[in-house]
Amino acid sequence: MNLTKRKLTIIILHLSLLLLFNCSTKPKERMTITINNQTGQTICEVYLKGNGTEDWGNNLLTSNLYHGLSRTIYMPDEYTGGRYDFLSIDSHGTSTTRTYTLLFGKNSLTIRIGDTEKLKVEITNITGRMLGSIRVRNASPIEESWIDVDSDSRHANNSTRVYLLPNIGSQQFQPGIYDFQIRLRDNDAYFIKRNVIIMSDVSLTFTYEDYDGIALYIINEIHIQEIGAANMNIRVSTEVEWRDAGNLIINTYNAPTIRYLNRSFAAGVYDIQLNPHQSWGCTFIKRNIPLFVGSNQITITTNDSESNIIMDMSNNTGMDLDKFYIKNNNSTDWSKINLYWNNANTKQIAVLPYSSLPGNYDIQWLGNYGEGFLQSNVSLSFGGNPTKVFTNSDTAQNQQIGITIINNTGAIMPRVYYGTNNDHYYLIDIDNNQTRNIYLPLGYTDGHYTIRLTDGTSYTSGMRFTKRNAYLVVGSNTLVFTQADVGD
Repeated sequence: MNLTKRKLTIIILHLSLLLLFNCSTKPKERMTITINNQTGQTICEVYLKGNGTEDWGNNLLTSNLYHGLSRTIYMPDEYTGGRYDFLSIDSHGTSTTRTYTLLFGKNSLTIRIGDTEKLKVEITNITGRMLGSIRVRNASPIEESWIDVDSDSRHANNSTRVYLLPNIGSQQFQPGIYDFQIRLRDNDAYFIKRNVIIMSDVSLTFTYEDYDGIALYIINEIHIQEIGAANMNIRVSTEVEWRDAGNLIINTYNAPTIRYLNRSFAAGVYDIQLNPHQSWGCTFIKRNIPLFVGSNQITITTNDSESNIIMDMSNNTGMDLDKFYIKNNNSTDWSKINLYWNNANTKQIAVLPYSSLPGNYDIQWLGNYGEGFLQSNVSLSFGGNPTKVFTNSDTAQNQQIGITIINNTGAIMPRVYYGTNNDHYYLIDIDNNQTRNIYLPLGYTDGHYTIRLTDGTSYTSGMRFTKRNAYLVVGSNTLVFTQADVGD
């Protein structure tokens, strides 16, 4: 009997220990949520709160959840199932909020594109400037007050960004008809898209045509690389006084420049004046131009200069031309204008000084060694003039002083000066025991001249070999430089 009791006691003890062990190792039941990310973006934050409560609590993700991946989150003990609000935020700050009924146990949620709590607007900026604020208002019925989409977007030109449309008051942004306004970041100019129908996410492109003022689309049709920096003045055509419209950069040939006038300029008929800053620059005036709110194309040509003579020229000589001279054909004094003309360029432009008046002129171009090309008795007037084409038939070397230079100095001589002016030289790079032919500009006649070879960068620098009082005539001449000519 005692043995039977002892065995029964041992069996009960073993069963108790086994039951105790099983109870202590069995996992506690918890609520889990498996999130499948199908948004096309990286989800960085996930929050959960009871439906109707305020506190979202802490981020439930310990690391980013990339598109196409899933992750199971084990919820704290207080989550026992019921109605919950779910919030996820991706790497662009786009939020997704939905309400779900979740079970105590396993739950699976798939987050997809289009589940955002707010409608999105994709804005492309090609206004030519950086954007500042972006705003929206109800257009039907129209409201006076604007609501910020982004108060300082810093949205760069030629770029596209996505913005979430804001709540209007306490209400979520609803489909409807809206006006959009964007302002430039550096001034109060703004652009408007009116009566945009939004039923879902929308894309908008803002250009100069959307400017809520007068926008100038300026085309440079002057055959030079660029007009460059210029001051703009504008006035009503019936008025005398000009108003300063600020500085701008006029771009290269056939490339547009966009200028937004201050909104104090109302639609009307205007004169527009451009004053380039470059030393060659002259004043261009467009008169009696109708300007409207929105885009207005303005084309600048040589004919818009009213106080300067402007020449279009074409180089068909087959060589580079690097010196340009012009004179009234009743004068003997040639004026030099600093221009260089590569033969590869089909066009070149010369702007004569303000003192030049309409009349008949002689024009000469010189090649790298002074080879002359001449057009005489050319009629020129203010503004643009018919293109002057220079060809080999314009050669004038038979009217020039030609010099065959023989270098026996024992040194390489990069420059030859044909006068004491530092501007009167050619780059000849003549080696010792070599010969180079040069020509003095048209207008030089028979007489005594100083010709100098130098390896310096000015008339008085470097090693110098000088021929003084050399008598030269129109036609062929030869000068031999030796060590005996060293010095000034």
